[in-house]
Amino acid sequence: MENIMIDGYRIIDAHGHVGSWQQYGMEDGLDGVLNGMDRGGVDVACLFNIFWGEARRGNDALAAFVKARPDRFIGFAFVTPHYPEEMVPELGRAVDRLGFKGIKIYPPYFDRPVTDPIWAPVFAFANERGLPLISHTWGGDAKCCPSLFVPLAERYPNVSWIMGHAGGTEAGRKVAVEAARKVPNLYLEICSSYRNPGAVEGLVSGAGADRVLYGSDIPLMEPRIHVGRVMTADLSEADRRKVLGGNMARILKM
Repeated sequence: MENIMIDGYRIIDAHGHVGSWQQYGMEDGLDGVLNGMDRGGVDVACLFNIFWGEARRGNDALAAFVKARPDRFIGFAFVTPHYPEEMVPELGRAVDRLGFKGIKIYPPYFDRPVTDPIWAPVFAFANERGLPLISHTWGGDAKCCPSLFVPLAERYPNVSWIMGHAGGTEAGRKVAVEAARKVPNLYLEICSSYRNPGAVEGLVSGAGADRVLYGSDIPLMEPRIHVGRVMTADLSEADRRKVLGGNMARILKM
């Protein structure tokens, strides 16, 4: 894999999307995602489909991105709890046939809390396969508050649980850090528009550098914003490299 480097840093984005979300001006487009990655010096992005009602259609759309640039994209499978009988078969297809390396869930969008038993087959699949699973998290949201992930991480220890947005708000970030301290397989992904100065340092000092992941939410947010936050954070060089890509490379066994 040919790396695009910023001063020798290999950057892996743990949080990106494909699909169309016109409410927020997001349009499907391979070139737009690649251009955003290039602006931020991002080597590889983990992508998942955004809000297709039909999981198979969404995963196939993502597979086209990965097929076009397997050196730049890693696919994470999407499933919908509205069709529970399809979830595990579609995960098997996405992982075994499409080559996806993880799973993304979005509990609030489907009005299904992460604690809802309907998700259990998804979590069991991820645990059996040893896959990372990323979920939207937000402090104070009863469907995806970071504290809800502690018992799940204990119950499914082979899953690398990635808390997207690390709780979102500053208050949510504190809850996410407390959750990550309790179990070894909970990770904090940094992208959020609610990041005060010192937020990255707070995540690293609170949970440890091995548990913090760079992510951008591309194309909903600009990758350069969060690269800049890590590059300017008061971290050791070793910790900076872990956050920007080393930790995600370890999770993905790259």
